[in-house]
Amino acid sequence: MKHGQMKNILNTIALDLNPSGSTPYFGAIFYGATSTTNTVVPFPVDSAATFKTKLDYKQYTTAQVSQSTLTMALAAVDSSCRSYCRSFTPRVTVVFSDAFDSSEDTAIRQLENNLGMTVIVVGVGHSINASVLNQLASYPPH
Repeated sequence: MKHGQMKNILNTIALDLNPSGSTPYFGAIFYGATSTTNTVVPFPVDSAATFKTKLDYKQYTTAQVSQSTLTMALAAVDSSCRSYCRSFTPRVTVVFSDAFDSSEDTAIRQLENNLGMTVIVVGVGHSINASVLNQLASYPPH
């Protein structure tokens, strides 16, 4: 998936989740291209317009040898939520990736169990491993 397409998808999600009269919090963390995660939109941003403005500043980054991981990005989500999430408000993290690893299951379950977070995983691209994606997306088991 192209960088510009991902930004458009994130903007559309923010607009759809920010109807008049509501104040959800948004944030965006990119991982994988560099050795550290990149907090593109620091959590909490409380409007889709501000989210879009900050996201528009993000430029494409070519991949480095030592890359950050989903586990690192989820740790940043955990830290931000512990500081800024509001009580008794639904908490949702959406992860878009072209390469999931089953070892990331632990970090996802910790967010779900420790913070009451709903984690939605979305596989993009041709190299996605459907069985790993299904494992991450099928919690709790039915």
